[in-house]
Amino acid sequence: MPDTGTLHGDLAALAGVIVASLPDPVLAAVAPGLAADLGRHPGVAERFRQTLIAAEQAQGAEILQRAVARGELPHEPVPAPVHANVPGTVFARTFLFHRHPGPEPAARLAGLTAAGLRSLPPAAD
Repeated sequence: MPDTGTLHGDLAALAGVIVASLPDPVLAAVAPGLAADLGRHPGVAERFRQTLIAAEQAQGAEILQRAVARGELPHEPVPAPVHANVPGTVFARTFLFHRHPGPEPAARLAGLTAAGLRSLPPAAD
């Protein structure tokens, strides 16, 4: 992920990459079946978590680390909730509600996520 210079910008860029990939006809064709398979086959779900989800969470962690380094966040939050909020919301809106998020809702989602992250207390050890 490119460093845009702000947490909001980085989250908006992340959401933008996801939104841009959604019109891909291959993704549109396989996503509903993949979601069903993840629920039915624990081995497939685990492999999915170890590959795609882990890579996406690593991108999220990088965004959070940069925000901490810039002083935008007082501490580094756990990346999993960020992943659930940004990519998870975009995918749910697209594949569950059949509404393409587009750039404006993606930017709003990034703003809401950034604001929420700034208000989080440190995670308990």
